Amino acid sequence: MPFRESATVYTMRADSLIATGSVMSQIVMSARTRDQIAAAGGTASYTVALINLFNQDYPDFSYPEATLTVTSPDPAVTHRTYLVVKRTLTAVLAGRQRQAGATPASAIRVRFIDDSGLVAQKGSRKRALAGLLVIALVAYGTTAGVVTRVLARRRGPG
Repeated sequence: MPFRESATVYTMRADSLIATGSVMSQIVMSARTRDQIAAAGGTASYTVALINLFNQDYPDFSYPEATLTVTSPDPAVTHRTYLVVKRTLTAVLAGRQRQAGATPASAIRVRFIDDSGLVAQKGSRKRALAGLLVIALVAYGTTAGVVTRVLARRRGPG
């Protein structure tokens, strides 16, 4: 499929490509493939999921596109796993098509649009600690207020 193909032609082929995308997502997320990816150095957590465009009640997978998400606290491990999963996804699709007897001219190709790069999740521990501190201060203030009122009642009027 040429890169500059129109959206109309892309949509006409979408049914079979969506089914292929769904199957490939399931294969790459399978335990067997996860083991292969881990053996090749992909040790971070990853997901491959079809993109659902604008419909939460009735999933609308109107284009055969998927998102590959890799997460890890270590940026190097994240990037290495991304590359391994990307390479594995391409190899698995090519292998399945060879087994099915697809000719190179009719083969479905994987095209990665973009790598968003690392997205830092800054401050999550700091936010959690700050939240706990706020809760502790509120609890302390409430307890101090209650204790002060109880002691004031026991002492009696002025």
